[in-house]
Amino acid sequence: MSFRGYQNAENLGIASGATFAGDKTAYGRAIYAGTAGDIGLTTYGGQKVLLKNVVAGSVYSVAVNTLHGATDGSAATTATDILILS
Repeated sequence: MSFRGYQNAENLGIASGATFAGDKTAYGRAIYAGTAGDIGLTTYGGQKVLLKNVVAGSVYSVAVNTLHGATDGSAATTATDILILS
């Protein structure tokens, strides 16, 4: 089995301490959280997921389709410095 690393990193422009409203389209195979918090997302399969209390500096292997903003209620993203890896 060989490991194929990530080829691209998309910076979503969510700076430390900042929040965003609405949703951001973000296609990738993994998500990096630079700052701790929650990450609300929708997977490629259409499942809405909330990753609670993600650890700063961690990579989470999940097929991301959409990142949900602070106005999304129970699936709001509070983590910042997020990169989408593909």
